[in-house]
Amino acid sequence: MTVTGAIWREQLTSDQRAMLGRGAGTIANPRPDVLVIGGGILGVAVAASAHDAGLGSVQLVEAGRLGAGATGGATGLLIPEPHQWSDPETFVDMERASLERWRYLEQVTPGGLGLVELDWIGLAPDPGGLAAHQPENVEWLDAAKIAALVPGLAWHLGGALIRHQARVNPLRALVGLADGLPAVGTGVAATAVTIRGDRIESVTTSAGEISAGAVVFATGQPPVIDGLEIDIPADRVKGHLIVTEPASVHLPCTVAPVATPLEDGRLLAGGTFDYGDETAGHRPGSRSAQRVAYLWSFQDRDTQRAGHGPGDHPLDLRGQAAARGQGVERRPVRQPKRRGLEARAPSRGSSCGHQAAAG
Repeated sequence: MTVTGAIWREQLTSDQRAMLGRGAGTIANPRPDVLVIGGGILGVAVAASAHDAGLGSVQLVEAGRLGAGATGGATGLLIPEPHQWSDPETFVDMERASLERWRYLEQVTPGGLGLVELDWIGLAPDPGGLAAHQPENVEWLDAAKIAALVPGLAWHLGGALIRHQARVNPLRALVGLADGLPAVGTGVAATAVTIRGDRIESVTTSAGEISAGAVVFATGQPPVIDGLEIDIPADRVKGHLIVTEPASVHLPCTVAPVATPLEDGRLLAGGTFDYGDETAGHRPGSRSAQRVAYLWSFQDRDTQRAGHGPGDHPLDLRGQAAARGQGVERRPVRQPKRRGLEARAPSRGSSCGHQAAAG
């Protein structure tokens, strides 16, 4: 769940925000071929994929509003290449395939999904780079090149430049995927199931009973529903995002571990996992709360004197703390995506330009 206000909702139009509460308290099709329970990006993507594949009628139900769970508190970053230093090759390959699918969907979904192309810089204290042998798609920049690209950086560090990554507003992307679904019911909670043999015969909800040919649970955590006894390894993990007010600090692209620039001049930081923290809301000592210090120390002393001090930096801490379900390997699950109809070019976002390559 997302426990405090999320930046992503603020960026939606009034029509897009209304879509998050679509079909409130109603079940348009009580006898669908496919019933999807859960209205996050995974549930919406599964429902859209089933609909586009011609698997029959599809009904989606969500206990709250669409994207009210971990989806609304995600960073929306689609950056597979930096994970090659930390994750198994098969996992990175899946992330790459996911990014390419997002690009395809941006082009074919009516109205697009709001995909923003961006470059990524990862700062590193080791002058030799992040690894003994850099992958071919990584351009190592020394401290002088980093300083030219990121003026005002207080740290004298080199870093790795990776081009052609991307990001989305998770809620805008979800609305785009859900727009083609004929039957969506928000505010509809699944409370019980009736099982006969090896299949679910019916699902009892707060808005009535549904009998479906197939039932898909996309609830993040394993569903806790009367009549359904399942034992799936899972746990919960808490993460944070921090968003500034529009800032004078300029970042040319995503700079890790500092922040990602948004369209309106605000900076987005976070996406950390705070294992073992079961509290709701922001906790000052959390890993991601320390990004405030990162954002401040990013500026050199001259910039600090001309602007705000460490105690009054214009940070908007309405940014979300989100809890999400994870599988046995403690990794968020990547989602399948849908096909669409019309062609649309992706928008160009934060690029580090050609200074580094020329330097």
